[in-house]
Amino acid sequence: MKPLEGIVVADLTRVLSGPWCTRILSDLGARIIKVEDPNFGDGTRGFGTLLKKDEAQDESTRSAYFAQPNCGKESIALDLKVAKDKAILDNLLERADVLVENFRPGVMEKLGYAWPTVHARFPKLIMCSISGFGQTGPLSQKKAVDTIIQAMSGILEQTGDPSDKNGIKAGPSVSDILAGMYAANGVQAALLRRLRTGISSHVDIGMLDCSVASACEPMGQYFVTGYNAPRMRNSHGIIAPFDVYQCAPTASGKPTSICIA
Repeated sequence: MKPLEGIVVADLTRVLSGPWCTRILSDLGARIIKVEDPNFGDGTRGFGTLLKKDEAQDESTRSAYFAQPNCGKESIALDLKVAKDKAILDNLLERADVLVENFRPGVMEKLGYAWPTVHARFPKLIMCSISGFGQTGPLSQKKAVDTIIQAMSGILEQTGDPSDKNGIKAGPSVSDILAGMYAANGVQAALLRRLRTGISSHVDIGMLDCSVASACEPMGQYFVTGYNAPRMRNSHGIIAPFDVYQCAPTASGKPTSICIA
């Protein structure tokens, strides 16, 4: 038995940070019911590369980008601006344990699902909101994508070669992924709190908060000493030896590297 079996999650998320959170919850056994726009679905359904077709398909229309953070989920198409569709969502929330959303702050309020309203109508429901900068504060209404958060958190500044004038984005969308991971952890903490106290919670996740917290080594060094460490490629700011070194090719001629740490 998986640890979250029996937990039902209403998933109003799209793209990556939110779906990554609910993907983790799904892997841990929760039942995820993903609510999508009836006209377009999650926008990433149209992102390439498409999965290879199999014998049951004449051609593939399934996005690999969409499939990875959304596998193991169920899906329902609802227009949350239409009363009859909102009634279906309300019925789902009556039975759900968790609601996860990653709209820009204020959108859920316009739809009639701000946390105070949700908490009053569905007292046992835990709500998790993921956004670029959190639900409150001077940046809360700003748009955020992964590269912007990597830049603002210092991850981009710390990545790449010292000669790179503007720094380099980390290959994967690490700020989205980190926010999803922190959100999944926060949801589990809220479930434990509800089990112990009977009180549900609103989990507020800001992508910038998560990325700054995860850049712990350069951030800790800066806040303690005021020293802003330069980019060091594959070496380490405070540990030596620590680097990747090119070795002689193998017998087959394949290039080889080793990491010494």
